[in-house]
Amino acid sequence: MKRKILHIGIFTYVFSMMWAIVTLGNTVSDNSLIPEQVSVEEVDVFHEDVQPEGATILDSGTWRTSNTALQWSINSDGLLTISGTGGYGSDIDSLPLWYYSDARQNITSAKVNVTGIWSTYGMFRGCYNLKTIDLSGLDISKVVSMADMFSGCESLETVDLSGFNTSMVTDMSGLFSGCGFKQLPDMSSFDTSNVTNMSRMFASCSELETANLSNLNTAKVTDISFMFDSC
Repeated sequence: MKRKILHIGIFTYVFSMMWAIVTLGNTVSDNSLIPEQVSVEEVDVFHEDVQPEGATILDSGTWRTSNTALQWSINSDGLLTISGTGGYGSDIDSLPLWYYSDARQNITSAKVNVTGIWSTYGMFRGCYNLKTIDLSGLDISKVVSMADMFSGCESLETVDLSGFNTSMVTDMSGLFSGCGFKQLPDMSSFDTSNVTNMSRMFASCSELETANLSNLNTAKVTDISFMFDSC
C-alpha cells in the first residue's frame, strides 16, 4: 500500500494540544450573521441564446428575496452556472436548489459569478462527477460558513482557491470531505483566524498523499473531530 505523507508541521503540534478542548458548538447556526441588506443586481444568464452552441438547459431555477437574486442552470454539456447576488437559502444551513435537481449527476464543470453571499454550505455537495470549477467570480468576503462546500466531489482533483477572502468564515467542517485530491489545493491565502469548526474537514479523502497545513491559524478552533477520518 502506498504510504501517505502528511506534511503538517507546526499545525500538528497545535492540534495535538486541542483534542482535550470541549466542543463549544457551531456559532454559524446563528442566523443573525446573515447580512440584513445586500445590494441586488438583476441577473439573467439562462436564456437559450447564451448557452454554448448545441447545449440545452436540463434544469434551472431562481432564488429571489428582498436582498437576493440568484440564478442557476445545468446544461447538457454538464456545466453548472451560478450567478447573481446574495445567498441561496433562508438560512446558513440551506442546501442550494441544484442539490435536489435530477440533473446534478450530469455536472462535470461549474462556473460561479456571485457576490454578497453569506454561506457556501454544500455549494457543490454530492457533485460526484464534477472535475473543474471556475471560482474566479465568487466573492466570499461575507461568507461565514464554508461547511461541506466540496463534500463528495470525488472526481475533483484540484481547485483554485487563491483569491478567497476567508476572514469572516467560522465553519469549515467537511469542506473537502470525500474529495479526490492527491494533494490539497493551495490554501496559503486562507485567513482562518475566526474559524471554530474544522471537523471532518478532510474526512474520506482516500487519495490524499500530501497536506501542508502549517499556515492555518487554529487559535479559535474548538472542534477537529474526524478531521482526517478515513484518509
